[in-house]
Amino acid sequence: MKLTSPAFSHGSSIPKQFTCEGQNISPELSWTDAPKETKSLVLILQDPDPHKQNGFTHWIVNNIPPTISRIGENAIKNTSVIGLGRRGRTTVARLDTSGAVPAPGSHRYFARLCP
Repeated sequence: MKLTSPAFSHGSSIPKQFTCEGQNISPELSWTDAPKETKSLVLILQDPDPHKQNGFTHWIVNNIPPTISRIGENAIKNTSVIGLGRRGRTTVARLDTSGAVPAPGSHRYFARLCP
């Protein structure tokens, strides 16, 4: 599967509006090539770099229908994501969006889409 965003390119910095120092909103994401047998998808944003075992999970959306191939900007902000799926708990046990948190040093953010 291929996961992309018009908000930033692979390997570049996440724009401030998608961080806790900005509007703390989720970026637009779209994907292609989900396997035909996919029953649902899971979308995860994680930072592997903080000093926490297993990194920091910023947000999770479970049970995304296989007919969905994009989310709009600011779609992942509430505990319910209408028409998209169900929110999962983040590293800090929250159901809302926890945007990228700039901290000392360099951090990487990985958006993963899993069938």
